[in-house]
Amino acid sequence: MKVEKLNLRNAEANKNLGEIVGSNKEPSTDEVLQAWNKINPGYNFSNKDVYLEFNESYNGWYLNSYEKSEKNYGSLEILFNYKQQTL
Repeated sequence: MKVEKLNLRNAEANKNLGEIVGSNKEPSTDEVLQAWNKINPGYNFSNKDVYLEFNESYNGWYLNSYEKSEKNYGSLEILFNYKQQTL
């Protein structure tokens, strides 16, 4: 399955996700999942589905799936406004 590109609704949610989790510390996967699932009901990811990873080319954190499957829409990338200098 192809990587799901973020639509406008998801992009707006990502913009706000950093504020919900807090930008002064490295986020935990559980914190990000809790915030993401609250903003986007229906995904209901758990830490068994995804992991948190820092990507230097994006200069931010994203959630990536462990397995490419229909349940998690391939390698679903959930980008948000964590910047390297806040760590």
